[in-house]
Amino acid sequence: MSVHLTSRIGELSAEVEQKTGMVIRKGALDILSESHDDVPVKTGHLKSTGHIVEVSPTRAEIRYDADYALYVEEGTRHMRAQPFLKPAFDHVEPMVMAAIKALVK
Repeated sequence: MSVHLTSRIGELSAEVEQKTGMVIRKGALDILSESHDDVPVKTGHLKSTGHIVEVSPTRAEIRYDADYALYVEEGTRHMRAQPFLKPAFDHVEPMVMAAIKALVK
């Protein structure tokens, strides 16, 4: 007599990773959209450089590629900070985390 057990953990893991990736992508889009609303606009160049880079299936980065983006976000000794990305992240991140936690319950 033999007993044969088959695990579906791999399938479940792949499904959770896929759904997590969807949540991450949605969160990244929400952060980009909110940050676009708050980008200080003089010429529009900074705003036009905002985009999402999918680093892995479960990791995305929101980037602003203008050379001076960091100076606007964090300020300098000559210019006050005008944060646009961090406030958007701080607003959206709890919702993303809640959605991911709901996937694994």
